[in-house]
Amino acid sequence: MRITSDFGIVVDGSIVILEGILAHIYGRRLMGRTLSKEEMDAEVEKGAGNVVRSTTFAVLIILIVFFPILTLTGIEGKYFTPMAKTLVFCIIGALLLSLTYVPMMAPLFLKRTVSVKPTLVDRFFEKLNRVYRRTLDFCLSHVCGTLVSVFTLLIFSFFLFTRLGAEFIPTLDEGDFAMQMTLPAGSSLSRSIEVSLEAEKKLKQDFPKIKHVVAKIGTAEVPTDPMAVEDADVMIVMKPFSEWTSASSRAEMVEKMKKSLETVEGAEFNFSQPIQLRFNELMTGAKADIAIKLYGEDMTELYAKAKEAAKFVEQVPGAADVLVEQAMGLPQLLVKYDRSKIARSRTDVTETAPMALQLLVENAVKHNEISNRRPLTVSVIAEGDTVEVSNPLQPKRGGKTLIIEDEKAALRNLKAVMQEVDTDFEIVGEVDSIFDGVEWFRTHPMPELVFMDIHLADGSAFDICAQVDITCPIIFTTAYDEYALRAFKVNSVAYLLKPISRTDLREAMHKLELLGGQVKEEKQPDLSAIIRSLKKEENYKTHFLVPVKGDKLLPVSVEAIQYFYISNGLVKAVDSEGKEFVFSQSLDELAEQLNPHDFFRANRQFIVSRKAVSDISLWFNGRLAINLKVPVPEKIIISKAKASELKDWF
Repeated sequence: MRITSDFGIVVDGSIVILEGILAHIYGRRLMGRTLSKEEMDAEVEKGAGNVVRSTTFAVLIILIVFFPILTLTGIEGKYFTPMAKTLVFCIIGALLLSLTYVPMMAPLFLKRTVSVKPTLVDRFFEKLNRVYRRTLDFCLSHVCGTLVSVFTLLIFSFFLFTRLGAEFIPTLDEGDFAMQMTLPAGSSLSRSIEVSLEAEKKLKQDFPKIKHVVAKIGTAEVPTDPMAVEDADVMIVMKPFSEWTSASSRAEMVEKMKKSLETVEGAEFNFSQPIQLRFNELMTGAKADIAIKLYGEDMTELYAKAKEAAKFVEQVPGAADVLVEQAMGLPQLLVKYDRSKIARSRTDVTETAPMALQLLVENAVKHNEISNRRPLTVSVIAEGDTVEVSNPLQPKRGGKTLIIEDEKAALRNLKAVMQEVDTDFEIVGEVDSIFDGVEWFRTHPMPELVFMDIHLADGSAFDICAQVDITCPIIFTTAYDEYALRAFKVNSVAYLLKPISRTDLREAMHKLELLGGQVKEEKQPDLSAIIRSLKKEENYKTHFLVPVKGDKLLPVSVEAIQYFYISNGLVKAVDSEGKEFVFSQSLDELAEQLNPHDFFRANRQFIVSRKAVSDISLWFNGRLAINLKVPVPEKIIISKAKASELKDWF
């Protein structure tokens, strides 16, 4: 830390000593005389001796100001204590020099002939003294008016003080952004690189004012800050603020970046500034300005409590970015053998292990306890041996694939990208027309995946879907974006624009994995589930009691509400007439109390009513925008991940 001190405070003692010497020498007693060397030394000693006590007390008074700073703790102590110590030692050293060195050097530089010639400064201060005397005489002759004026100015200063902002350590505008990307614990380096590249592409696509985006994965600039491969520090270098057009402030830009990154699945993002981030890490060990840490043994319970606490923190004014970090390792299932029972049953451990592993995996599949996105590690503890197996639940990518494409160049590019992304693709057919496509489906079993171009030589590919009941997933590949909404009405899992890149195809395959790899077959209705649903529907809210001005509660019908939204930390509802009502519940609580058939949770800010929807527009990068019949404070954007859920709901 580099500390600079006020030079005036350091030299105060020397100035007082020197002024005391000059005041003594240039008094009336010595005016006009030429002093010898001995007389000069004696007069300097007398002049310095007259102000030694005053100088010492003045410096001590200045030192007393810094003593309370030495008692500070925490961030303030770490930041200001070194400064206070430096100033104290500087002032003490300057005091010793002013009492010894300055009197010694004064006879060598001062003139022995004592004479005073008026200078420009003397004439200036003489005029200033005359103005001061007139002002002082006026104030003394008008005491009442002076007192009233002084007290009026004092009251006005108090008013100005209340209007001024105050912050102990203000946050400086650094010009750039620092973003922390956090993936689930145990994520691989390749997954971190893939997500960071996706986030970088998304930011540079939506915000042209970004110059560079650089991600550092698994490397910590601070030695005391270990960084895993699932964490990344992303530096966003921005163009000058004067060139921004999409946002009028830095806070608005951060909010828009957050909304843009909502489509990046499996990652959490926290925004800060580069220097601010490093300062927080050095001082508190946390990357955010305020960190709340929960301690305990049960990680699952801690994570649930942290998410519950985050709901309350989000309602606090000034809480701009609340992020819950889960400190958990790789998910593991441990099998511990009861050796006494094994011995009684005369069973070998080596024979029991495969059986236990099989039962363990089958039970996990049954209860959906294992994520399909990450490998499963099963540890079998037996006489110090550990057996690790890969996740048998990982869905197979690719599979038997049909390609419907009439452009040879596009076909070659698609096959090359498929080979780079996944070598498990088994191309079972290639057709280039509607007639051949229909004929292929009638004469061949249903494939596991179809790549389909929309514009074919003899018409639209949607004609194939009209003639054939395609039950497998479809990935549309086209150069036109106006058919996206129509494409999702069939078994489409992705809509890729030509030329297709590795990243686009990889995202599509990842989405296919999340959907389970294939379209689910229709099941027989579960009567018990229907009964439970009907019972739950009876408990949905039809009216709310909303507090209004005074001590009244106003009943508001759910049917009249068009949408719920969050504004400045408050949850509000808007009816068909445009009236707003403030609710005490959070959006999560309202989502549980409202009928999901009538209301849809669009994003973190909005819950919309089916009756209020006017139409749905296509948005950037596969997202959708809901247009309501009533005015809304901002655009309601549906992420790519929730687009299919919205279509199913509507």
